[in-house]
Amino acid sequence: MLQHAIDSIEQNPDGIEHFMRTLSHREKVEYIKAKFEGYDWSLVELDIEVTHSSPYQTRQIPDVHRRFEKSVLKSLDTSVKRQHIVMETEYGPNDWVSPMFFKGKTQTLKTGETVDRLDSEGDIVVRKLCDLVVLNSYLRVHAWWQEYCPKMEQFRAEFTTQDEYFSLVDLCDAFEFIKITRRSQRYMVFVFRMNGKLYYVQALVSMQGLSLSGYFFPVALFRLLTRAFGLAWLRWFSIYVDDVTIKGPTTIRTDNRGLIFVAFCDAVCLPISPKTILPLEVSTEVSALG
Repeated sequence: MLQHAIDSIEQNPDGIEHFMRTLSHREKVEYIKAKFEGYDWSLVELDIEVTHSSPYQTRQIPDVHRRFEKSVLKSLDTSVKRQHIVMETEYGPNDWVSPMFFKGKTQTLKTGETVDRLDSEGDIVVRKLCDLVVLNSYLRVHAWWQEYCPKMEQFRAEFTTQDEYFSLVDLCDAFEFIKITRRSQRYMVFVFRMNGKLYYVQALVSMQGLSLSGYFFPVALFRLLTRAFGLAWLRWFSIYVDDVTIKGPTTIRTDNRGLIFVAFCDAVCLPISPKTILPLEVSTEVSALG
């Protein structure tokens, strides 16, 4: 009887939204997790195919600046714990090896001054970047993926006159949420030098710098949201690459939709950036995208 009632609710987009509003955050997360029982996660894995027999192995090895050394070690340790990378001592003859470098993240103060962004321990927050220019030159973007990466004009057209209030969610290292297939891993080996020592990184996920990442991430997110909510979510959220805009006709409904998206992120282990302050702020405009 209860399942029949839920099935009936889920056939109505407004019914799903109202039903989710009656749940606590924990209940929302459990409800969404249940939607993924038996899900084929290979549908959101990125497969990299290169029709080129000779692997590229870079001779350009970036050096990490001394002021970033501690931060780089912390960043790598976090990525290893998340099972995003594996640290290697060498690479194979068939591996494609590309340069990896690190850039400090910054933030702009209310005074307009730009300063280093620091973590809770006072260390500079760094971003992993990969020079994949050579690999990207051999990759092909499937034409249908481009449907999920609309031009700005198309993105704006997703908003109706009923959408008067908005929240913006910035995802944390969104592309690293996408796992790559096992056969693709040989294309994603990286090297850098720090304090005179060579470091080799085997990526298990998509990385910033891979041209396919920006196209495939919206595809994967579309599939996961549709699995969780059917197509009802198209009335609640709009995706632009890795930024998600929550939209609604009132502050209350927009806030409720924001809570649904946060629960979805927790359910599928999609981290939200620390820059996104929870609970989400609802306003009449979105001032940052892309």
